[in-house]
Amino acid sequence: MQEFTFFLPRLILCEGPHDAGFFRGLISQRQLKEFHIKSPDKETGPGISGFKRSLEGFPAITGFEKVKDIVVVADNDDDPATAFADVCKQITDAGLVPPNQPGAVSVGNPNIHVMMIPAANQSGSLESLCYSAGTRGKAAIASCISAFEACLGIAGWPEQKKAKMRLRSYLAGTYRRNPDILFSRVWIEQPNLIPLQDAVFDPIAAYLDTIP
Repeated sequence: MQEFTFFLPRLILCEGPHDAGFFRGLISQRQLKEFHIKSPDKETGPGISGFKRSLEGFPAITGFEKVKDIVVVADNDDDPATAFADVCKQITDAGLVPPNQPGAVSVGNPNIHVMMIPAANQSGSLESLCYSAGTRGKAAIASCISAFEACLGIAGWPEQKKAKMRLRSYLAGTYRRNPDILFSRVWIEQPNLIPLQDAVFDPIAAYLDTIP
């Protein structure tokens, strides 16, 4: 297997392979500038908790000197302020300087950007955005999933967990060919399940388009 090397000036560090699949699809479908897309693995630890070790490891990869901008992407989930603070701590612990707010840039070598999803100071996650896009214009399906949610009695779940449940229910219930489709493979197997041209993704695409 050929060893990975950096050759682009732009890099996205996101929480996991599902997010990476989303960004690959979004960049391709919207014909945005190319980015390297990385996420924490088993060695670094999952999600936001793996950002520190991922950032520390990048300089050892051939070609890292070509990377001028790193965009660190994370979900706000139920507490945007805490989520942003957690991301910033990971960046600081890796010996880098985080920006002072979501959407801003900390100028350095490389520049560090932080993009919080759905948006700065807004609760939610990538799953909530994808569920909105997938069920737009499909009121009957959304109603069924809402009824299922009520039947399960999960009102007390954190919103991020409910968003994952809704999206998984939508994918499993509408993709007959493979109800167990991985979120990360949606845009490889059946892109129409979650159309990336939906307006809910416009702010993410617009932000990525600002990276030189």
